[in-house]
Amino acid sequence: MKINKVIAESGSQANIADRIDRIDFSTGAGGLSTDELAQFKKLLSCLDEVEVSEVSNQVIEIKASEQPAPMFKKLKEKFDELGRKYGAPLAESLTSSALYDLLKSVFGVG
Repeated sequence: MKINKVIAESGSQANIADRIDRIDFSTGAGGLSTDELAQFKKLLSCLDEVEVSEVSNQVIEIKASEQPAPMFKKLKEKFDELGRKYGAPLAESLTSSALYDLLKSVFGVG
């Protein structure tokens, strides 16, 4: 296998393998444990109407964007800030793209 160039922006992930013998996956969301998912739900339940609207709009903007990677990072930063505000920090293992995928489900953004 020859790879000439790999571009991975901040908040993104690149997996390169010559051969994959086994694939394991977690039944949690984005590899989150049950406790980490509960923490995410707790944080969502703390948000007021304005914050919910802001997050929903941000998710919709990312969906429409041709360059979503920088916007994933802003979304993660916003949720980290909200987590500190409400004392419900997100798990470090929750990547910005996984957070976006969870929020797409929450807000029904296809």
